[in-house]
Amino acid sequence: MASEYLVLHPRKATNRLVFSPYQSWRSNPITVMRVFEKRVEALMTNCILSPSQPIGEVEDYFYRVEFQARGSPHIHMLIWIKDSPKFEEDPDRHVMEFIDRYISCKMSDPDTDPELHKIVSEVQVHSRKHSKSCKKGNVACRFGFPKLPMDKTFITRPPTINCHQKEDQNDADFEAQIEEQKRALAEMQKLAKQTLQPVRDLLMDPGASFSSLTDLLCQCNLTYEQYFAAAQCLANTHVVMLRHHPNDCWVNAYNPDLLRAWKANMDIQYVIDDYSCIMYMMSYVAKPEHEMTEFLKNVIKHVKTSDVNKRDEMKQIMQAYSKHREVSAQEVVARTCSLRLKKCSRSVVFIQTNEEGLKMSHPMSRLERMEPGSVEVWMSGVA
Repeated sequence: MASEYLVLHPRKATNRLVFSPYQSWRSNPITVMRVFEKRVEALMTNCILSPSQPIGEVEDYFYRVEFQARGSPHIHMLIWIKDSPKFEEDPDRHVMEFIDRYISCKMSDPDTDPELHKIVSEVQVHSRKHSKSCKKGNVACRFGFPKLPMDKTFITRPPTINCHQKEDQNDADFEAQIEEQKRALAEMQKLAKQTLQPVRDLLMDPGASFSSLTDLLCQCNLTYEQYFAAAQCLANTHVVMLRHHPNDCWVNAYNPDLLRAWKANMDIQYVIDDYSCIMYMMSYVAKPEHEMTEFLKNVIKHVKTSDVNKRDEMKQIMQAYSKHREVSAQEVVARTCSLRLKKCSRSVVFIQTNEEGLKMSHPMSRLERMEPGSVEVWMSGVA
C-alpha cells in the first residue's frame, strides 16, 4: 500500500510543492493517514455504497481501523448484503453461485485485462517464502497458502461427532463414546493431510506448472475422488473452498471491482459461521495489548498496596497507561487529529441498566423549580 502514496515536499529552487514517489512514507505519517482516510471514504461512498453495487446492495456495514504491528493502517470490515443466500437455510448451490459472482481467486489474463493483472500480481499474490506472521501457531502458513486447487467452489461437509446420548446409556459410556469419535476424527484428519501433502509439495515448487487440476492430480498419483474426500476432512467446521486453478493457488481472494478501486491487498470472504464472525470482529473492536496488560497489572498491584484514595489510584493508572503505551506515528496522527477509527451504518445509544451506575442530575436551575418533594432529579439515560 505504501507505493500508492505520493508524498509532498518543497522544492526550494521553484518554491512549489512537487510529488515524489521515492520519499519514504514513514517520514510523513500525517500525509499517510489523511490519504488513507480519504481513500476509505471514497471506497465506501463511490464504490461499495454506490448504485453500481459491486458486491450487491448493502444493508448494513461496520468497519474498524487497525494498525499493522502498531504500524500502517488497514481496515476490518463486515458487510450485510440484501437478499444474500444464507448458509444452511438456502441450498448450497445458491450460496456457491453468490460467492462466485462476487469473489475471485483468478490471475487475470495480461492480454485481455492488463490493468487487473498488474494489480493482482502486485498486491494479491501471497509470498512463497511465508512471513513471520504466517507461522504463528507453529504451522507452515496459518492463512492456508498454497490454497488447494478446486475446479468449482464448494462448502465442505466434514464428519461430525454424534452428541446424542441414549436413554439407557450411562454418562461414563457416553463420554467414552465421544472420546472415541474424537480420536477417529483426529486420525481421519491426519490421514487427509498425509494424502494431500504431495499436492502441497508440488504446489510449493516455483518451477512447477499445470494445465489443469487433473494434470496436478496425475502427477501426485491421486484420483479426484481421493483428493475431494481428503479436502472434506481437513477441518472440523464448514469451510468454503474457492474455485482455484492450480497455477493460481497463491492468489488471495478479491473482488475485481473493489480491487481496481482500492489498488491494495484485500481478503474478501463469505461468512458461513455467525459465531466465528462475531468472535473475529469483537477481537478487533477491542484488540488486547498483551505487553501493556502485564505492565498495568504490575502498576495496579503496586497502587493497591499504597495508601491512596480511589481518585489518586485511578490517576496513577491513567498516567501509567498514557505514558507507556507504544503506538505508531500513524496511530498518533489518527488519534490527535480525531480521525475516524471505526464506522457503522447504525447509531449506538448507551442505556444505563445498573441502578448503582453513574447518574447525572438535572441542572441546578431546573432543580430549583421543582416541587420540594419531587424525586425526578436524575437525567434520563435515553433521550
